[in-house]
Amino acid sequence: MMNGTFEQLRAAVCGQAVGDALGVPYEFMPRDTFRCEGMTGYGTHNQPIGTWSDDTSMMLATLDSLIANEWQVNTEDMRERYLAWLSNGEYAIDGRVFDCGRTVSIALQQRVGLSGERDNGNGSLMRIMPLAFADASADDVRAASAITHAHAISMEACSSMVDVLRDGLIKGIWPQELDDEPLRGMPRDEVGSSGFVKDTYEAALWCLANTDDYASCVLAAVNLGDDTDTTAAVAGYLAGIKYGFDAIPAQWLRYCADVSLLRMCLDGRSRRGIKALAASSNLLFLYAMKMASTPPSTVRTPCLLFSTITPKHWTLPCLVPLNIAENSLLLDAHHRIPLARRPDCFGRGYAASGGQRLRRIRVRIV
Repeated sequence: MMNGTFEQLRAAVCGQAVGDALGVPYEFMPRDTFRCEGMTGYGTHNQPIGTWSDDTSMMLATLDSLIANEWQVNTEDMRERYLAWLSNGEYAIDGRVFDCGRTVSIALQQRVGLSGERDNGNGSLMRIMPLAFADASADDVRAASAITHAHAISMEACSSMVDVLRDGLIKGIWPQELDDEPLRGMPRDEVGSSGFVKDTYEAALWCLANTDDYASCVLAAVNLGDDTDTTAAVAGYLAGIKYGFDAIPAQWLRYCADVSLLRMCLDGRSRRGIKALAASSNLLFLYAMKMASTPPSTVRTPCLLFSTITPKHWTLPCLVPLNIAENSLLLDAHHRIPLARRPDCFGRGYAASGGQRLRRIRVRIV
């Protein structure tokens, strides 16, 4: 059973992704050595504008697991999805994993959470938000954190954050410190913004307490410096829930590099290795393998993106072009889709032009 509403979930998911993407170009930059005023690209990780990081990818994997398990916490399933992200780039934009914390990487590879005092980074807090929408107990939340971050400090921070989010979701009540001391009015110089989980927890709530809208909240988080993407990601899911989806600047959301993946995870249509979408200049069609779909018969200038774990053969909803052009992608109906660029082993980035009829087919790279 899901807590809250779908609109609140959408606001939280998109709020986190946008905050994350705002912070990616500035990660590790010291406070007051830059000024973030809107969505931009490149910078620290040399990523295109609107690219989110591991923060949002792991949150989407968490959400996908909860939806697949009827909103029950299944830590083994979550771990497998995190590994699919780390190893195969699932839930990441274009399948590229460009940032992963030490604790997360070691814990996933060893298949056991790390519990040392130095293992209290914010890598579980950044992905924990979807559990606020589930009927997860405090022990469930701690167990979800412990997949990677098993120290009591990290587990309690996650449990406390889920409580904060649920109060906001269900009761519309935010912590007293958002209106009174110690957070509201706390000098900015006293707010930590490192990767330590307590710093991220407090910084995100400080941003929420000292601003009055979504945009101001996430910009304040980024401009604290240091771990900019995660601070803004956590502030983003808080502000998304508090102010609602419509408060997220539409231009920032359009800049997000893979809004379609956010929507598929929200709709429960994302499955490991079988994500696909077809987009046009004015329409966006979302698909996933084995999902029933009856799209409109034609689209204009569509792009096809799909990914799979198996590099040679797979089945998925696919565009069948009416206007045929030469290229190296063969469809079993003997049609060809013109390629925008050379295919890689996961078949991403194909573009077709002209009027297109949509139907399900089998595809192979030749």
